Amino acid sequence: MKKEKTGRFLLLILLLLTLTACQTQTSPFSEVDTLEGMWIEAVPETVTPAGLTVSFHNSTERDDIVYAYGFCVEEQKGERWYPLFRTSMVWEGPTIALPFPTASQLEAGAPNEQAYYWKSYCGALGPGTYRLVIAVSSMEDKAEPVDYFLTAPFEITGRRSSP
Repeated sequence: MKKEKTGRFLLLILLLLTLTACQTQTSPFSEVDTLEGMWIEAVPETVTPAGLTVSFHNSTERDDIVYAYGFCVEEQKGERWYPLFRTSMVWEGPTIALPFPTASQLEAGAPNEQAYYWKSYCGALGPGTYRLVIAVSSMEDKAEPVDYFLTAPFEITGRRSSP
């Protein structure tokens, strides 16, 4: 009986240390919003604790940019960003696979919007400052696509509505 309690206690300590390590990991995205003429923004009236819609802007003449449906939600604490969770994207670690097509093209000058929902993956977000990180790729050289990360900052206030 004593060994069983000790084992459970050690398992609990290990679990708590693992969770603490996950919460203190800063954003792996050191370079964001570097693709000139391309940006994303949260559509203000769509922002809820459960999800939002992002508007993609391509003011370039390039038609070789595609975006995947994977995304990451990060929370700002002080001057740093901390990932809360992510779906399939281009960085290491466990992922949540989404049953969507792999990519959509961003045509030059054409408006494009995409809804993102995270409530079923991590629950509703509490009040705070967050950003959605989305990977886009330049397919100019299809053999060697170049990945960029675009961010859409948003805030959740004290209200608790969901889409």
